[in-house]
Amino acid sequence: MRGKTMALPTIDRPIYTSTLPSGNEFQYSPFTVKEEKPLMMAIQSGKFEDLVKAIEQIIVGCTNVDPHEITKVDAEYIFVRLRAVSSSNVVDMNFEPTDCEREDCPEVVKGTLNLDNVKVLYP
Repeated sequence: MRGKTMALPTIDRPIYTSTLPSGNEFQYSPFTVKEEKPLMMAIQSGKFEDLVKAIEQIIVGCTNVDPHEITKVDAEYIFVRLRAVSSSNVVDMNFEPTDCEREDCPEVVKGTLNLDNVKVLYP
């Protein structure tokens, strides 16, 4: 095919459906490097405001939800769902015990969290 160029095929991301803690259904797809880059930059800046803006950008880019029209709980739930389908649904965590009274208390307790099991509970 001399002289002609062909466009690369586009790869559609899978679309998932879930229900927000507020009861509304929403659709979402995994975030890509393009959506993740502002998040990484916000983490490096260390500014909470930058982190909030980056999460809002990811929600806009990967869902059918306006982040300014939902509760903080719904936004956090959306971000957990996005993280689970984008990177891994299992997160390694380290906890520092703060109220251990034994002499042999560990400095760090390691654990994992399966994001698919995260649920919002109301008292």
